[in-house]
Amino acid sequence: MPTQYVNLTNVEQIARGDQAKYLKYLKQFEELVELRVVDLKKALADKDREQVIRVVHGMKPQVLFFEVKDSAQPMNAIETQGLEMLWEEMNAYCQLLIERLELAVTEIKSVISSQA
Repeated sequence: MPTQYVNLTNVEQIARGDQAKYLKYLKQFEELVELRVVDLKKALADKDREQVIRVVHGMKPQVLFFEVKDSAQPMNAIETQGLEMLWEEMNAYCQLLIERLELAVTEIKSVISSQA
């Protein structure tokens, strides 16, 4: 199934044709990213810069592995400049990242449904 917001090539290579493994990785992504988006929204509501940076750092490997479209630059900016940038700028990066992650999760759910 062609995707717009994620690249499944890495998952397909690791799964090596094993459908159960493929679905397992997709479900792990879905669960992890959904939880991290909730954590990120809470950190934003609390205006907790350090927690925002921790949450972004924690999900970065998974997000990069799935090559979520337009997510690398906001994550890098938050990680490297998060303590110095204006709160409004950090919030804007986070909102962009949240939007992309929610689109990616929706797309992953669709892929999972199409495999069932």
